[in-house]
Amino acid sequence: MSKTKNSFFLFFIFVWLWVGLLPVQSQSTVISEDFQDIPLKRALNTISKKYKVKIAYNSRLVRDIKITQSIKNLSLNDALKQILSGHPIGFSIIKKNKILLYKKSDTESASSPPTTIDISGKVKDITTGELLPFANIRILGTRRGTVTNVDGFFALPKVPNDEIILEVSYIGYQTAKVKTKADQTSFVIQLNPIVSELKEVVVEYQAKMVQPSSDVGQMSINPAKFASLPNLGENDIFRTLQWLPGINATNETTAGLRIRGSSPDQNLIYFDGFSIYHTDHFLGIFSAFNANAIKDIQVYKGGFPAKFGGRVSSVIDITGKSGDQYKPRVGVGGNLVSGNMIVELPFKNNSSLLIAGRRSYSDLFATNVYNSLANYVSTQPRIRYLFSPEDSEGIGTNVNFYDLNVKYTIRPTKKDIFSISVYNGQDQLNIKSNFEGEILLPPPSLNGRNNTCNTKINVVPNPNGGPGPLPGTNPGEDRDADLDLLVNDNLDWGNTGVGLRWGRLWNQKFYSNIKLGYSRYYSNYRGSSEEVQTDADSIYTIQASASQDNILTDVTFRWDNDWTISDDHTLSFGLLATFNDIQYEQLIDECIVFERRNISGTQYTLYTQDAIKPFSNLQINAGARLTYYNVNQQFYFAPRASFQYDITNRLKLKGAWGKYYQFINQINTSQLRESGYDFWTLPDGLDIPIIQSDHFILGGTYQTKLFTIDIEAYYKSLQGLVFYDFKPNEARRMGPNHGSNGGGGNPPPPPPGGGPPPPPPPRGGGGGRGEPLDVEKYLTGEGISQGVDVLLQKKKGKYTGWLGYSFNQLFYKFQTINLGEYFTPSVSVPHEFKTVHMLSLRNWDFSATFVYGTGQGYRLPATFFERIRNGSLEVDDDDVSTNVRNLQPGDTPRLSDYHRLDMAVTYNFKFGKRGIGNLSFSVFNVYDQQNIKEISFQELETEKGDPGEPAQGELVQFNVFQLGFTPNLSFSLRF
Repeated sequence: MSKTKNSFFLFFIFVWLWVGLLPVQSQSTVISEDFQDIPLKRALNTISKKYKVKIAYNSRLVRDIKITQSIKNLSLNDALKQILSGHPIGFSIIKKNKILLYKKSDTESASSPPTTIDISGKVKDITTGELLPFANIRILGTRRGTVTNVDGFFALPKVPNDEIILEVSYIGYQTAKVKTKADQTSFVIQLNPIVSELKEVVVEYQAKMVQPSSDVGQMSINPAKFASLPNLGENDIFRTLQWLPGINATNETTAGLRIRGSSPDQNLIYFDGFSIYHTDHFLGIFSAFNANAIKDIQVYKGGFPAKFGGRVSSVIDITGKSGDQYKPRVGVGGNLVSGNMIVELPFKNNSSLLIAGRRSYSDLFATNVYNSLANYVSTQPRIRYLFSPEDSEGIGTNVNFYDLNVKYTIRPTKKDIFSISVYNGQDQLNIKSNFEGEILLPPPSLNGRNNTCNTKINVVPNPNGGPGPLPGTNPGEDRDADLDLLVNDNLDWGNTGVGLRWGRLWNQKFYSNIKLGYSRYYSNYRGSSEEVQTDADSIYTIQASASQDNILTDVTFRWDNDWTISDDHTLSFGLLATFNDIQYEQLIDECIVFERRNISGTQYTLYTQDAIKPFSNLQINAGARLTYYNVNQQFYFAPRASFQYDITNRLKLKGAWGKYYQFINQINTSQLRESGYDFWTLPDGLDIPIIQSDHFILGGTYQTKLFTIDIEAYYKSLQGLVFYDFKPNEARRMGPNHGSNGGGGNPPPPPPGGGPPPPPPPRGGGGGRGEPLDVEKYLTGEGISQGVDVLLQKKKGKYTGWLGYSFNQLFYKFQTINLGEYFTPSVSVPHEFKTVHMLSLRNWDFSATFVYGTGQGYRLPATFFERIRNGSLEVDDDDVSTNVRNLQPGDTPRLSDYHRLDMAVTYNFKFGKRGIGNLSFSVFNVYDQQNIKEISFQELETEKGDPGEPAQGELVQFNVFQLGFTPNLSFSLRF
């Protein structure tokens, strides 16, 4: 792996130097010419052609003017001054190779310097007054331009004080061209949103949903178009993001985005100034964000700037709507799972209020769609971890969720904006399950529990047999028994966030944002079981309980500044402090502590980011973060750099390198899936290391009026990976499904064939300000993720959409797995192909999405391999899809390839004077493909062995499937 890394690094450096050296010859243009009584126009044309500069002027301005000048080794600026001296003509060098000539005023002397002004302004929605962040502003006919900040403000220094045209574009809006006037320095630019024309006309173009950026790894997303895509009941932003190349779409869950091979906790999810730590509803079926309350989404898949930190994979930066500034608006909507409502109120003091909420109504009535989703949830491994699906008789599943967004924004002056944004989301899950069947079990034992525990074991004689032994007296004797098990699982989880923000435009070149964010995540699990074991002699009744609590508090203060020094130089800098407090406790029977960890820590960070354009076609961004982490009292320096080089107006080359650190971890448990049971903690730098990663990215973008092609190759290293590998169900009893596993957020699988048992790691304290932890439960290691993302997008016309392809190689290395060599983990998806198609015809929107991906890996218990090879375990090829006999150490057996087609049709209509609405019908998994979510294995005993010999058994496979054919109907009204 080191060879691959070194090769990639050398290639990256070579391209960087090549790009930097390409325009060196133009950085110091020296002019030497002898003009003797020739027309000024001819002299200007000679300079333009010979020295490769563009000179714009009105031909009447230079008519009948002749010059006689001898120029020797002068710069372009000095040469033009000499040529135009004595004539009423001034000039402005817009860029080093672009010159604009203009007529001087009567009061302007011939020796006056070029006339330029600094302009600034804001970009807003013409219908609602919403300020539009990250809109593109370009001076038409030049390469000069800028981007609005999060509050829709922009600045362009040293613009010619003459008539120029500003081209303003924003995803989902019609592009505007604004003609400026001399001495005009302030602008309010209003854009019209692109909406479906509800008339009998041909739609020439529709709003884009995705816009790749020339910046490395960045994409802009338009939430307004989410409703036209197929969905499972909600306009889901994370499910839409999964259609982008590089973001996994084959796991059918939005509980966490897997971006370029990284785990979900390595993504920074940032919403209106605060972090969101739990991002799903309904155990991953829906994301926790209401699309109706979102204005803009910026996705950074890697190589993100120094402004962002604290994560090693990617950033999802979400900006919430502020509410309509002009008219009150109300919207309602619903589907077969939940209902939603949004209210926008403007006030006279130049302020606005937005309230948006969603709630499931399964507690009132259950639809077929809800029942399908609830059944899917009840078969997840976090719930069904002991028996095969065929043994289960579900008694009942109840899932409820809600979320609420409230945002108040006030603009007391033209230069200030204050806002407070509140988010609250919560889920409640209750599943009651019953398992019945015959099984081979050891006698139950107390496993060291004392009488103060909540576990109750009662033994009575079997009326059809003799009295049985007391629990734990014969632990080595297995017995045939009838089993009746009733399990009750309750899980509550949610996230609350509050963001306060003050944005201030100090002058046309300096803008500041001060933010204070509070976020609290919690997850509470309570489980209980009553188990009746009936053997030939006795009836055992066992009552047990389990609980798990995780509370995370985040308080962050940050001060961000943007200083536009010149037209080709912008400096961003700031400081932030983040305080985290995390509590985690896992109990069995209210007395056995499997894990208890309480820890708090603070990060203090300074950052700077310098964007400079040394040449008109090259932009370089260089920055760094310096973080002090008080838990281990260490400093962490994270430099970063990127470039964008315009080879032509259509073709751009881009690249990035950076170092990233992460000071908070979500520990993946081995027996439970992604959502809820995984717990957050702070690293101490010792037993739980700080995660760090190096990113190397190289790519290019080619754009025409109709199409965009974007390609990025990446390589990133990962150090400090942590997995939790302790199984509480094994501490109580080795069940028949011991060792089963699915995909999701599980730790890396042991290699086929097992290997020597790992040596016990040393025990140590947690360090920092946390309680001691049992390091025997943790595996630490490293990883490598490398690959290519390709996007081909059609962005205009009645038909729009894109094709996406992702290639990814993911490798992990842990000292106690696969003899310490790299191996492919189960979460790796090497190939994924996606297509998104949208067609707009008058009032109708049609859409279809398709995904095809490599099947995810899964885990086979190492003991099975040993027994298969010694002949004590038989494999039925009709029941087991994996040819386990041919697997080698380090191999990862895979599920069958995943593929799915979704379709939707939406009808848009008007009602009343202001009302608009839509009615949508969508189908998830149109052809009902039986994609496998995970598999588990159960050993069926076929023959008891002689004393000292192993029993003979048969290995049987059980499949848990993804969602099948799922139709949905939804509507939306807005007035």
